[in-house]
Amino acid sequence: MDRKTIHFATSVLLLAVVSLLSAPVHAAGFAIFEQGAKAMGMAGAFGAQADDPSAMYYNIGGLAMFTESEFYAGVSAVSLGDSDFTGLAPFPGPDVTGTQKNQVLFVPHFYYVRPLKENLNLGLGMNAPFGLTTEWENTDDWAGRFLSEKAALQAIDLTAALGWRAKDNLGLSFGLIVRNSTLELRKRNAAINPFTQTAVDVAMVKLEGGFDQGYGFTAGLFHQPTDRLSWGLNYRSQIDVDYDNGDATFTQILSGDPAFDGIVASILPADQHVSTGIAFPDNATLALAYKITDDILVEADYIWWGWSSFESLELAFEDETLDTTFAQNYDDSSTYRFGLRWDRSETQQLRFGYYFEDSPQPSTSTGPLLPDADRQGLTVGYGFSGERFQVDLYVLYVDLSDRTTTVNRDNFNGSYTGSTLLAGVTVGW
Repeated sequence: MDRKTIHFATSVLLLAVVSLLSAPVHAAGFAIFEQGAKAMGMAGAFGAQADDPSAMYYNIGGLAMFTESEFYAGVSAVSLGDSDFTGLAPFPGPDVTGTQKNQVLFVPHFYYVRPLKENLNLGLGMNAPFGLTTEWENTDDWAGRFLSEKAALQAIDLTAALGWRAKDNLGLSFGLIVRNSTLELRKRNAAINPFTQTAVDVAMVKLEGGFDQGYGFTAGLFHQPTDRLSWGLNYRSQIDVDYDNGDATFTQILSGDPAFDGIVASILPADQHVSTGIAFPDNATLALAYKITDDILVEADYIWWGWSSFESLELAFEDETLDTTFAQNYDDSSTYRFGLRWDRSETQQLRFGYYFEDSPQPSTSTGPLLPDADRQGLTVGYGFSGERFQVDLYVLYVDLSDRTTTVNRDNFNGSYTGSTLLAGVTVGW
């Protein structure tokens, strides 16, 4: 067993970092679209309404239309774990199965809007538009442990924006975004024991990136030409985050064979710094809403995601012989969102929604983590507005299309199935 053997095994680990970018339970790729309970009650079809402070995310053009200060804060709970893997021949084989651990992620959001002048508003926001945490059960027996045991990606946006009400029915807004992001990956390394000619686990490898920043912008337009018709445009720019302060830790797993363990210890890479970068995609929204009656409004949104910017992932180590570049070749993708709002009274609303979403991930990149897949979601929501506060609730069921890959670049082929349930609450005052 030589250094090339360890280098090859380490490269398999590094490739698994790419799988951090595959979150099947949220929006396209690894985006999270659940950033306001009122909007999500209509499956996120909200860009042509934008009448609560979550307009800071869904269509910042709506920021210009506020006439008084408002807070809006809440959380979405994302249930993970209802996802299974079944292998294919020749590897890992049809008898190989896997199940994700059950866990719940909490995705927060907070927005504040304040008029500065008669037609100029300030908006501040905090949300988490990208993220992922995945972990497989029974990792000692799970064949995919050499690609990933656990992975986590977090991104938190801080946004400051100004909205200008050009006319009573027309708003234009622009904001600056600071993205703070971190990532983590844990997996096993394997090698062949030359004395027994068997494959054994030889190391636990962990990659961690510190909180690093990237910068971008958002711009939007909101227009209501009639009392019943409104439409909007919104754009959020690509944001590049360079993880310059990452650490790679290699912890040996003893096999019980002193001679073999000594060989592994002598050539296992030392703990060292590692750097990489992620190009978080831009997206653009076109939204149209119409009031069918005084009590019922319908909306349709089309969202384009610029995932083709994610062409490759480069990893740079202190030991330059470990440097690796992986082609990703993601495709641009589209989301179609439809919502209905029913005003039951002056204080209560019922909301319903449906969305369909294309996956940007090619089959070659579909790995042993929760793979990305086309998906559709059904939502129901409820809202209550009092004199000084409002409460919005939603529940979302997401069904992922079955995804089978026979061309995975690690030759880890198989089929993935999954679904998930989300729920959220936002309170405004």
